[in-house]
Amino acid sequence: MEYQEAASLLSSLQTRRPKLGIDTTSKMLAQYGHPEEDINCIQIAGSNGKGSTATMIERILREAGFSVGLLPLQHWMDS
Repeated sequence: MEYQEAASLLSSLQTRRPKLGIDTTSKMLAQYGHPEEDINCIQIAGSNGKGSTATMIERILREAGFSVGLLPLQHWMDS
């Protein structure tokens, strides 16, 4: 197969794009038994104070006997 033939073949293939949205995501999660319902997590968002808020919550939960993991995004961004 020559280049032009390969390019024509690839151009002729129908492209399938996933249908994005809440309904599609909800159906997919239902299909897998809603695994998101088994995850206990806290997400902290906003402009200021996320790191200190996360650290404070992490310490409170750890002192209360919970198994806690803290993943501060800043450490990922500095790498």
